[in-house]
Amino acid sequence: MSTIATRRPRLQPRVEEILSVISDLCLEHLDEEYAVMSARLVGTLVHKRPSSLLRGQPRIWAAGVIYVVAVNNFLFDPTQTPHMRASELGKLVGVPQPTVYNKSRPNPAAARSAVTVGSTVVPPRPD
Repeated sequence: MSTIATRRPRLQPRVEEILSVISDLCLEHLDEEYAVMSARLVGTLVHKRPSSLLRGQPRIWAAGVIYVVAVNNFLFDPTQTPHMRASELGKLVGVPQPTVYNKSRPNPAAARSAVTVGSTVVPPRPD
């Protein structure tokens, strides 16, 4: 998975840590499409000012980002492939499920950016 270049040097190491966790989890337990959609959502969060990515653990951010993508793509629906229970996601990343859920909630605009049409991520609507 490619890295996200940012003009904000303080963010670059943090973004790379988050993307590393996302890539490892998605490629091992989901698929490449989830990794790409999650990376795009991280890219959206990078441009938010002030960036909340600097606070909290990268593992928690990665889990929250994947959770947002998962909800919008029915990952937790057992009739879909791939499929995973929400509690499994937290365990795989090493983050308690309530923490994963809470990290996915604070940014509705970011959540809208993770909604897909086919395999294309729809950008957030201007607020």
